[in-house]
Amino acid sequence: ITFAVTKVTVTFNTNGGSEIAPVTVEKGQPVSRPSAPTNGDFDFDGWYEDAACTVPYDFSKPVTEDITLYAGWKMVGPSVDHDDDKEEPEEPDIEDPDTPLNPTPGFTDVADDFWGKEAIDYVVAEGLMNGTSETTFAPNVTTTRAMLMTILARMDGVDTTGSDPWYQKGMEWAVAEGVSDGTNPEGTITREQLAAMLYRYSGSPAVSNDTLTFADADAVSDWAVDSVKWAVANGIISGKGNNTLDPQGNATRAEVAQMLYNFSKIG
Repeated sequence: ITFAVTKVTVTFNTNGGSEIAPVTVEKGQPVSRPSAPTNGDFDFDGWYEDAACTVPYDFSKPVTEDITLYAGWKMVGPSVDHDDDKEEPEEPDIEDPDTPLNPTPGFTDVADDFWGKEAIDYVVAEGLMNGTSETTFAPNVTTTRAMLMTILARMDGVDTTGSDPWYQKGMEWAVAEGVSDGTNPEGTITREQLAAMLYRYSGSPAVSNDTLTFADADAVSDWAVDSVKWAVANGIISGKGNNTLDPQGNATRAEVAQMLYNFSKIG
């Protein structure tokens, strides 16, 4: 006798957030959206179908098999050390990428063969970024414009401790130096915005007249074209497969680390 499957299980992977229990639903029925989990300095960014958190889940569609949904998070608090009671880290030696890295934590969510492992080791060793806990880095979590302003300010030797809000000193530096206009500091940073801040930090050097050859080159905002051309030419940003650049995509912490690491290696 064969019995038809009438119920399916939906599992919620909170990616380090507060636990959400699995639920069972009738096959072919939608699952109810659970309460939002919490996760320290992160803002909950919704439920996603994939572990990389790129495809938002539609809670109106029927569930026909066992599935796992993944919590997306946006970093809104500091991932650099702002504790005035702690000893300040040495200033990052951004000019010498060959300086041996200090031992970095064995993050349980960064495998040895992860594409961004070397870059994450670099930014942690240089004091540019910290883990989100003693054992995690949260490489697939998005980050904010304020976070990059703060990181670049630290690279420029600015003491960003004691800010209120935490990003105030970094934002003031970014505006004064023409790196950013300071708007929407808690907004998620896109890949083209990240390239633009690094470009301006470098003094907005001249770029070639060559056109971008990516399939989605027309998705680059007009104001960001020179920045993206410069970042591509210098190996700071690269495509994401299928000859796409994804300039409007949100930059993950791993992508931020990789671009900072690539930036450290240009002359």
